[in-house]
Amino acid sequence: MSTSNDRFDVVIVGGRCSGSPLATFLRRAGLSVCVLDRAEFPSDTLSSHFFQVSGLSIMKKLGVLERVHATGAPSMTRVYMKFDDVDLSGDVRLRPDDPSTPIVCVRRVSLDVLLVDNARSAGVELRTGSRVTGLIHRNGRVAGVKVENGSGRRSSIHADLVVGADGRLSSVGRMVGARRYHVAPNERFNSWAYFRNVPLESPPTCYFHRRGDDFVIAGPADDGLFIVIVAPSLGSLDAYRADSERWFKNIVAGCEPVAQLLANAERASKFRGLTRFEGFFREASGPGWVLTGDAGHFKDPGPGQGISDALRQAEALSQAIVRGMGSAPRLDRELRRWWRWRDRDAFQHYWFAFDVGRAGPISPVRLEIMRHLARDDETRKDFIDLFIHRAFPSDVFSSFRVSRALFKLMSDQQMRRGALADAVAIVREELRRRFSTWWPSYDGKEAVDEAHTDHQPSPAQ
Repeated sequence: MSTSNDRFDVVIVGGRCSGSPLATFLRRAGLSVCVLDRAEFPSDTLSSHFFQVSGLSIMKKLGVLERVHATGAPSMTRVYMKFDDVDLSGDVRLRPDDPSTPIVCVRRVSLDVLLVDNARSAGVELRTGSRVTGLIHRNGRVAGVKVENGSGRRSSIHADLVVGADGRLSSVGRMVGARRYHVAPNERFNSWAYFRNVPLESPPTCYFHRRGDDFVIAGPADDGLFIVIVAPSLGSLDAYRADSERWFKNIVAGCEPVAQLLANAERASKFRGLTRFEGFFREASGPGWVLTGDAGHFKDPGPGQGISDALRQAEALSQAIVRGMGSAPRLDRELRRWWRWRDRDAFQHYWFAFDVGRAGPISPVRLEIMRHLARDDETRKDFIDLFIHRAFPSDVFSSFRVSRALFKLMSDQQMRRGALADAVAIVREELRRRFSTWWPSYDGKEAVDEAHTDHQPSPAQ
């Protein structure tokens, strides 16, 4: 590991889809930047691997969009989206300045290498195989990190700012004592695998299907692969682990178009997944430090917004750092301002993702709202906009639409009592969530994390 420079403007812990893009933007602005990551690249990490046009716009600014296309990942321009009997399928709405690629799925073994290499080409110093063991403090501020490389050699890196971009189990977050708030445990687990010999549809399509309590997400990925994700209720975890193959096939069978695509396919990977986790926000900044990406905020992965969120946060954070660099008080103010932006940007989508990932039947009032949206091409696109972070849930599930859905359901005597109780629960929950933005409940516990891997080899291995 190079020790030629132990002093940087910014040191970033974590080099994946938040850390490396942030480093690239900062280096282009003239700052000296060091990125540390305990992994060597290429390496995999738990991820649904989908990202949308808001993230792809950042890829374009980073100069890696063409390399993303070169991985062979098709541009998914259409979404197959069904909730029970409600069909909300449609084309993704693009803006005039958008790249022509609405949704892409690229495995992290491919994507993270592109981002790391791009940062290195920009002049960022990358030190992989490096584990941060502690923080350096000076005059009440974080002023650097203590590092140990793979051979056990220790060193210190001093910096005006330490960035934690090291995932939902962030070591930097733990070391600075950043508290979590709006904590929400998962009610489903996610399990996925990649398949080969899956015919490519025209246009390429992203699948999002909820029937009863079964949940399937799927789409074409890079290198000729096709990803299929199932998200059963957490209560079925033990049974799923006992026979992943059978459970996986049974859930996929409920989504007819995906089942047909897999008819002659060959599974090319093990089953992997995230089984126990919690959504949260973390305190995002303090004297000499800031957290970004999953280190500062993690939501239910159902809508697949994590990668795009990390990229968008990286761009906005880079601007805040550049504005504040050179004065510690000014830097702290800019980071707090960015923190407020992050929470405003993420809050509604956080709870939307939680609602998408809830176990049990879909809320009858929300289902009636979706039924109304499904009647028109443009309102279907409004709903699809939720999944690409182009609309806020309050725009789609507005008070007016809740009232209209309740009025419609109340006309059905069999639905009346359940609809009224559901509407009251929705309003109460919305008020509680809004109240929590002013008086959040903090949680001092460590993040929950449990992964699932089926070690039975696939036919392709």
